[in-house]
Amino acid sequence: MIGYQQPDGSVVPLCLEHGMMLHNMYRQRIQQNVQSINLLRDMMDELAGHPRATPAGGTPIDPIIHTGGITLNHIQVNNSNIGVLNTGKIGSIDTAIGYLSDTGDKPVADALKAMTESVIASNEANAEQKGELLELLGVLATEASVPADKRKSKAMLPIIGQTTSILSGLNALSQLWSTYVPVVKGFFGLQ
Repeated sequence: MIGYQQPDGSVVPLCLEHGMMLHNMYRQRIQQNVQSINLLRDMMDELAGHPRATPAGGTPIDPIIHTGGITLNHIQVNNSNIGVLNTGKIGSIDTAIGYLSDTGDKPVADALKAMTESVIASNEANAEQKGELLELLGVLATEASVPADKRKSKAMLPIIGQTTSILSGLNALSQLWSTYVPVVKGFFGLQ
């Protein structure tokens, strides 16, 4: 569960899926506002006789780069390892790990925790690989935290395969994954 604070100060608990939906909705709203501001700026420049050679269009929203430490309940992240990683992805994995630990699914929680921490701390993986791996681990973690009768277990097989494929060129991470992939597959009933 993720808590979202409302303007009146109350906190609304949301599951991971709905929390991500709300986050995406806010992100789209911000993007629309940026586009409106750019359009108005272009119109004012044109009225003032200073049209731009190329319209600003929809200026992309820069990702928030967290440079300090982040507080998580289960995943350990050092300041030096934050870099340009998406702390939202890490936070959702952390939340799912907490849920899995609380519901007695500790082996898969431990596997996801160890893999996430190792990806973050890896010197072998570049930023793009880390981002992809964290996204894939996030999908696995989120789906693992869904009740068993609603879980899309078969859909996790390509996610596991893609994770294995990315890790194939990263020796230390690949070896670690080979010890945890049976746990993850077993959890989803894919053995």
